[in-house]
Amino acid sequence: FVTKAHWGSKPVKLVKMDVGDTHILTFEDKDDDESSSSRNVILVQCGRFESTLKITWMPLRLAFSRMPNSKAFKDIKSQLHRTGALAVDALPDATTTHVVTQERMGGAKQLIAWCLNIPLVPLDFLQALLDRKEPTDPLPSPEDYPIAKTDGKDFWNDKADPKLFSKYTLLSVEANDMERLAVVA
Repeated sequence: FVTKAHWGSKPVKLVKMDVGDTHILTFEDKDDDESSSSRNVILVQCGRFESTLKITWMPLRLAFSRMPNSKAFKDIKSQLHRTGALAVDALPDATTTHVVTQERMGGAKQLIAWCLNIPLVPLDFLQALLDRKEPTDPLPSPEDYPIAKTDGKDFWNDKADPKLFSKYTLLSVEANDMERLAVVA
């Protein structure tokens, strides 16, 4: 059965389950605003006095870098909502989980992703994400979907160096590129 209760001043839904029952947890009040960094939380109590699990909804937040304007890309991007993933047009930040690109280039989005240890993944990664049969199937691993090496740089596989940009002069036509690069550098 389902009943309503309150946790402090916030209403919560309580679901009593028998041993062996399953229940899909939902985040009914989740904030779909892409710019929001808020997270929704579900508390699960195991047994009457057992430990409590805190489950936080953290969507896949995908930034796109140098993607072709192809039908395949548009089709995959239009289906991302099925996975709960959010397409983010802004520069990557600490809430970005992946940067999708077909080739590795030294642009602002990819350098920021590298500095923040955000994996670069190709369109094939998104297709594998969409091809999962069940929501409980594991997510594809970024390591299984390497990016084409087109820039000849060797640092991409290294851990980000906090002093990487210390002796560089950065030029960009976008003011916010410089601000984000300065933050991660």
